[in-house]
Amino acid sequence: MIEKRAEYSQEQVVARVQLLQTLARAFETPENPGDGGAALELVQALREAVGVHPAADELRDPLHAVEEAVRSQTAAEKPAIEHEFTYLFRRKTKVPLTEGSYGVDLTFGKPREMADIGAFHEAFGFRVAPDSAVPPDHVSVQLEFVALLCIKEAYAVSCRWHEQAEITRQARAHYLTDHLTGWLPVFRRRLEQHARVPYFPSLAGLAEAAVRWEHREVATERPRGFDSTLRRPGEVGAGGTGTGAGGLSNLQGPGVHDSDSSSFPCGGCPATGWQAGHATQAAQPRAKQAGPVNQTRPAGNGIET
Repeated sequence: MIEKRAEYSQEQVVARVQLLQTLARAFETPENPGDGGAALELVQALREAVGVHPAADELRDPLHAVEEAVRSQTAAEKPAIEHEFTYLFRRKTKVPLTEGSYGVDLTFGKPREMADIGAFHEAFGFRVAPDSAVPPDHVSVQLEFVALLCIKEAYAVSCRWHEQAEITRQARAHYLTDHLTGWLPVFRRRLEQHARVPYFPSLAGLAEAAVRWEHREVATERPRGFDSTLRRPGEVGAGGTGTGAGGLSNLQGPGVHDSDSSSFPCGGCPATGWQAGHATQAAQPRAKQAGPVNQTRPAGNGIET
């Protein structure tokens, strides 16, 4: 894999992070009943992020689909958003929110995927809080993690930490190729098949477009293929349970990075540890934790960074 190198202004980085985090929140459990305020606030946040995003032209149509979905949702007699969430993601889990619920390998696939995802998260000091029911392969968690990698890479570039920036860029390329970019299209198609209203399918379409752009900017390999086969019921796991991912709202805030280069990308963790693990053990977890990570602190609804 050959990673491309592109630099963006701080405003563009903030827009990319805001878009990914807002989409992550969209697939959390709805906190407020009704379709009005929360959905309109989410659309406003998406609109602000897309307006400054480097791929604004590419994301405009998917954003318009979300706006139309919210407009029709608030203007018509349709299932409330929180009821639709339960219908899709909880009641018999028509559309699992987790990567490990999709694929052909029903015996060994999910443990291998979970180990790989967990190793990536550990290597960059990103952890799901112990008291959270959200698994590491939840779509909200994965979107948050890509946002964190964008932050860390931009910070390293601004500090001229070339090695750390390159390591983080490579991690983002591999994570997107092996995980999120591959299964989001399957997730979106299943939503289109089962959803009663266009709200969640349109959000998945925007997430797919944003992640596809991130992948194209940093990697040249095609994403790993997934199909719509669901794992056996006992292996679906927590597809849709829990409260979702919390925010990483401040590029300079505590818990996202440290100002000391010795602790980047994770405290005391040599960057070569992740690279070596990925290069030498293709069938094993691709990230290896070689030392302590940053001190963690809660960052919202169940995510520690």
